Amino acid sequence: MPPIEIPNPEDQPTMSLYPETAQAVHMGRSAIYDAYRRGALPFPVLKCGGKLRVPTAALRRILELDGPAKK
Repeated sequence: MPPIEIPNPEDQPTMSLYPETAQAVHMGRSAIYDAYRRGALPFPVLKCGGKLRVPTAALRRILELDGPAKK
């Protein structure tokens, strides 16, 4: 599977929890949903119209794509 390119938040404010975010953090379907249910993901997950979405900016911060994460 090719690496996923995480978009600019201005172009795409949110990403699907699965498969986009799962692929970006190298997790499978079961693992990402299990971590979501346990509240173990290091980024927020939003429920939007019955779908689970992740703010792109938060994911980019966690993955330090725009520089080191601020503490």
